[in-house]
Amino acid sequence: MRKRKLYLDACILVSYYNTKDKEHKKVVDFLEKSLKLDNTILLCSNFTIAEFAWVCIKKDYLTEIETYQIANALFQTSKVGRKYPFKFVNPEANGYSFEDFFLDIQGVILGTKPRPHLADAIHIVIMKRDKIIRIVTNNPKDFSVAKIRAIKPEEI
Repeated sequence: MRKRKLYLDACILVSYYNTKDKEHKKVVDFLEKSLKLDNTILLCSNFTIAEFAWVCIKKDYLTEIETYQIANALFQTSKVGRKYPFKFVNPEANGYSFEDFFLDIQGVILGTKPRPHLADAIHIVIMKRDKIIRIVTNNPKDFSVAKIRAIKPEEI
């Protein structure tokens, strides 16, 4: 049976690790529910973790040391909170070059209205490259792109 792919937006990680975030409980509930969904796989990219780190440090949600430790744990364990498993997507596979990647980002930015933020354009390219059509996000309006379905954690 084919598994439903759910790509995690960086805001999901931010909400999980920032316990003061207004979406924290909804994200924890979603991750708990994901453990019971046999037909679903959570996906994450290196960029998602990089964006998570940038947001946490930029907005002072976590210290630099805390952020580094969390990012390192995410890379080493492929688990959110060392409990909720995810798989990394690999958009570089099959001869896909860095140049191709940036051309695709340019295409998304120039070919999409309303124009997405650069970070969202990168997520969209990664998702399209890996044939992922669903992103779990607290900000669904950021992904108003054809063939991408933005889902809030509480909608799962």
